[in-house]
Order: sequence, then C-alpha cells, then structure tokens
Amino acid sequence: MLTRVFPRAFVVVLCATMASCRISTDAVPHELVGTWETARQSLQPGSYQITLMFGRNGGYSSEVRNYGLYPGQAPNELSAYSRLDGTYEVRGDTVVTHAEEQVWWDRFYGADSPEHREAYESAPFSPSQFEITGRMLVLRYMSYPADAPVPTTMLLVRAN
Repeated sequence: MLTRVFPRAFVVVLCATMASCRISTDAVPHELVGTWETARQSLQPGSYQITLMFGRNGGYSSEVRNYGLYPGQAPNELSAYSRLDGTYEVRGDTVVTHAEEQVWWDRFYGADSPEHREAYESAPFSPSQFEITGRMLVLRYMSYPADAPVPTTMLLVRAN
C-alpha cells in the first residue's frame, strides 16, 4: 500500500513545485517589447523610415512612412504610409511575425483621402534573428529583391 501512495504523492508534490516555479510571460516583459525605428533613408525625391512595434500582449506592427515624395511637399511632410498589424512570437534569438491586416494611405489620392484596410497574410522580415545591444536592435533575415534570397541586416533604435 505504501509503495502505491509514495509515487502518487511524489508526482503531486513535483507538479505543485513546478507550477509554483513557473514564470508568467505576462509578468516578465521580453526585451523586444517596445517601439524601434530605423534612421531615415534617402529616396530621390524624399525619404522613408521603418518603425516596428512589439507589444506585451503579442501584438505586432510594422510601419513604413514616406516623406516629401510629391512635388511641392516639404522634406518632412508625410506622403504615404503602409502598416502591417498582427502578432509575433519569440523563439530563442528569433522573432517570427504573423501579419493579419494591412493599413495604408497615400497623399497621391488627396490629403483627405481615406485610409485603406485589407487582409494580409505575409510578413516581411520574418523570421528574423535578432540581437539587442543597449538601445540598438539588429535584425538579420532573408529578403527577396529579385528572384533569389539575399541575407539582409536592419538596424533599429529603441524609440521608447
């Protein structure tokens, strides 16, 4: 009788101990959480900037903003933007994003033109190996500028 009770008691105590040691991911924010921005990149004409946002709840946004693209615009005047909204997960030193919706606007259609929303199922920069050093986020991923993959690195700085 004692031999049957001991293994059961041991399993119950072991499970209770493991459950009490578990750390909730909600209580400990991941170092990736926050807003990250690239430096402005020059275009002819204008410029663009990429912003990535990683939420505590697993929400993700990737936004590209274009400035000064159209005749008569000041260099810092917003010309267009495109944002992907979705979720992300961290697996070791890799972040995997899952875009669900694209939101975009372009001044070409008028300053008061509506924002557009559409379903989206791809995710640029994903999967990305990442490294954080101080306020700098380095993403390493494959891009496809033509018909062959190219190893690509993106540097971002913590905005908040």
